[in-house]
Amino acid sequence: MFSSVSPVVNEVSAGWIDAHLAPSGHSAGPEGSLLTPEIMADCLAAADDVWRGFKISLPSRLGAEARAEALLEMLAMVDAATS
Repeated sequence: MFSSVSPVVNEVSAGWIDAHLAPSGHSAGPEGSLLTPEIMADCLAAADDVWRGFKISLPSRLGAEARAEALLEMLAMVDAATS
């Protein structure tokens, strides 16, 4: 399961809170997000053929369509890290 954290206060959480942030490089990835696409790829390469998923909190300002787009973007990031 992928989710990130940030030492920086952002629109989703305070610093170092287990708020399931989106990774850096994601449109909803807040400042200082420590999870990167490269780290995701390294984890999946080390884990071999395993079930994978994610959980991310999104800014409350996003409407339903933007939330759906953000989730699809995260799915694409996990998919890209797998290849």
